[in-house]
Amino acid sequence: MTYLMDINELKRLCQEQIDLSKEIGDPVISLKQPGKWGKTNYRKLFGVKGEVVSDNFGGGIVVLYPAKELLNAMERISNIS
Repeated sequence: MTYLMDINELKRLCQEQIDLSKEIGDPVISLKQPGKWGKTNYRKLFGVKGEVVSDNFGGGIVVLYPAKELLNAMERISNIS
């Protein structure tokens, strides 16, 4: 089963990761995305570079994104719209 997340859910998850990791360093969020691990070890989402950490995970790849950067990028996009 595929679960699609809207931008508000993604913002909430990023903020939760930021809140949870205040004492341990840079928060990251992992997302399963469609595709295959190709020649590069990264993908971009809202202009933010994330690191591919796994492929063939139920037909997609798992990418780690820095939560603060991703949240800031989504806020910028929301302000433009």
